Amino acid sequence: MDSVTRLPRRLALGAALILAAGGATIAVAPTAQAIPIGCTFQTSHSVDPGVSVTGYAYLVCPTGPSAPQDVTVREGGTGGTVVAQGDGSATYYCNGSTERTYLVNSSTPFQAACG
Repeated sequence: MDSVTRLPRRLALGAALILAAGGATIAVAPTAQAIPIGCTFQTSHSVDPGVSVTGYAYLVCPTGPSAPQDVTVREGGTGGTVVAQGDGSATYYCNGSTERTYLVNSSTPFQAACG
């Protein structure tokens, strides 16, 4: 056998030995941090018509203070334009009082007179 024929056989043999030993290396992308047991991730919003829309995002735990989380306010609902971002809260200041759709993180879209 020449070296061209031996290399694929060696690779196949090596792979078979790794699998036979019960091991395989799998790379996994990092995931978001898990929510601690008993805690909840909560989002909410407040509207001052014609003035502002504020989104809130917190990790609330029964044993300890609430922890601010990343929050994004979008105009136009899912896939809409990001109009404010922050840590714990984010406020978008209105450019009028036209009724528009807004979304805080991935919560339910809502209507506000803030366009």
